[in-house]
Amino acid sequence: MISILMPARIDSTQKQEWINEAVLSIQAQTFKEWELIIVDDASPYSINLEIPDERIKIVRTVNQAGPSLCRNDAAAIAKFDCLLPIDADDKLYTPNVLTSLFMTWQQDQSKIIYGDLQQLIEMDGVWREGKSFDLPEYTFEKVLDLGGIIPVTAMHSKECHTKAGGWKSQLVNGLEDVEYWIAAGKAGFCGLRVPGIILQYRKHLDSRSYKLRESRQEGDARTLIKNIHKDVYEGRYPMGCCGGGRPYTPPTNGQVEQVVAPTMLMSVPEAEKVWVEYTGKKEGGFGVVGKMTNINYNIQGPGHKFEVHVKDLSIFQRQRGPAGQNVFVVGTPKPQKIEANSNPPFIAPQPELAQVFQLEG
Repeated sequence: MISILMPARIDSTQKQEWINEAVLSIQAQTFKEWELIIVDDASPYSINLEIPDERIKIVRTVNQAGPSLCRNDAAAIAKFDCLLPIDADDKLYTPNVLTSLFMTWQQDQSKIIYGDLQQLIEMDGVWREGKSFDLPEYTFEKVLDLGGIIPVTAMHSKECHTKAGGWKSQLVNGLEDVEYWIAAGKAGFCGLRVPGIILQYRKHLDSRSYKLRESRQEGDARTLIKNIHKDVYEGRYPMGCCGGGRPYTPPTNGQVEQVVAPTMLMSVPEAEKVWVEYTGKKEGGFGVVGKMTNINYNIQGPGHKFEVHVKDLSIFQRQRGPAGQNVFVVGTPKPQKIEANSNPPFIAPQPELAQVFQLEG
């Protein structure tokens, strides 16, 4: 009852070993009602699995299409409503992962179920378990930070996939999963974190995330995501969005990357907080921790307006720029309120597909 989606570009014997480890981690699951759809992205090496399994299907693209379209093809072929993507160089952490995720997903199939991660690192030619990462609890605002709080391997419905518009091929260098979960949130499918490690992922020099950072193209990918979802980055939240209605800040200039949805302290009484605007020049996200409350204020570049607890105002009043000016404006006007139902629902395009052939298994 779970369709597992695996894009694969096998261009070395090492990657052949990795995909077998990934498949074995699936075959070892105590939950047995699954299918695995491997989309071979025109690999120069044939995919040879150690243990044949009638639950595994292999499809090959006519031309190299990239992981986004490969995942979309796998979702289109999937016969179950429950989807779980996994990359060919990763592994499910324990044999109980599918059971844990599926039992939680069944309780609310509008949720995106995700868990924590653990690195696999190579030491002296042997892959060993590295440090683990406890991912934060879901909020739509955290997804908009573009830090990737939901990994690729998260369980969700086929309806969620369709309404998010699938993974986007224009994010060819990476971060397509970050955009995907933003689109899912706009369509009303929100994340839910389950405790514990779900996935082990390899840290290696041939990974797309490493290449994206080294090529210094991560900023371009982030800007592209903000352009794709210009509405939410200007504060306009569609009906059904996980963020609900939020204040609206009109754009201050034509650069989308400088327009960020305001951040509210939802649990703090109105009398104990004030609006602050960052007017400095530092691009991208950075944090300021309140000395009195330990609140982590996540500032998302120039023009970002956010609420601050009055006990923490002094730290912002002391921040100065190169010319001696205060880079935080305390007491900035409250952003104009926009009602949650004043925007139409988000309608994504149909997921883009690659041409495939040779269905096996």
